[in-house]
Amino acid sequence: MNSLRQALWSLTYLSCLIVPVYVSIVIYRNGVPPGISAAIAIGGVGVCMLFMQRVLAFRDDWRSWRKELAVDLLHYVFSTGTVSRLTELALLAVATGVAAALSGSHEVIFWPETHIALQLLLALLIADAGTWAVHRWMHHSAFLWRFHSLHHSSERMHILASGRSHPVNTALIYLAQTAPLIVLGAPAEVLVALAVFTASNGMLQHSNIRFRIGLLNLLLMGPELHRFHHSVDEAESAHNFGSNIALWDHLAGTWLLPTGEARMRDVGLPAWLTRVNFFDHLAAPFRRELPAPDDAGTAVTEG
Repeated sequence: MNSLRQALWSLTYLSCLIVPVYVSIVIYRNGVPPGISAAIAIGGVGVCMLFMQRVLAFRDDWRSWRKELAVDLLHYVFSTGTVSRLTELALLAVATGVAAALSGSHEVIFWPETHIALQLLLALLIADAGTWAVHRWMHHSAFLWRFHSLHHSSERMHILASGRSHPVNTALIYLAQTAPLIVLGAPAEVLVALAVFTASNGMLQHSNIRFRIGLLNLLLMGPELHRFHHSVDEAESAHNFGSNIALWDHLAGTWLLPTGEARMRDVGLPAWLTRVNFFDHLAAPFRRELPAPDDAGTAVTEG
């Protein structure tokens, strides 16, 4: 029975990733702009996850997140969504110039023309290499941690917590994720599919849903792994830096999935004293009273 339940959870998890990606591609191929195509698909799967959180909660004490709803929704729309879009536009302009300088023509494309599923897989491998490196750097740089720590401040896991991010943090992560793909000439369809996959998986990672995805944890960076990255225990939070896939954490020895009694404790940053307020969050990295990184549950060095 446990094996069957785990298989059903794994299929549900994969469906929450594959269906919105497929929907976004269909919408985009019917002439809808990429940003709108992605937003429709992400919004649809987000509504489904909200329902699942209500009826299939992982922890009952994480249900009461309404007081954080407004600030996390603002972060999701502005700190994450708007900043990502502006960064993408800037990257497209730079990438066009780079491609032209390398080739002498705007027509030369370095990206392979193959099935969209294989293109998405390649995009995930390349994008996650960049985000993994930058994410881990943020946990070891006192300066960057001031911007990244906001994302770890939530004391409850819920789908909109994935959007709680300082705009500087969002821009750096998105730059690391997307710049190589744009320079290589990845088509808009691939960028849409990657954006939807990443946003869907981000909501799943941070959701308060009792997923048990078994062997998929070896391949994908799902909620069972990502909760430990948000743990108050530094020995746990210094692991699982991947955005979507687990490959780079396996190679670096930072993949972690404790078993038994250690399966989950609390999340957040107990020393993070900034109020749950959108504008206070934006100003927090520039305030002296922000807790020192080594007091906030992660080991860092200056620089």
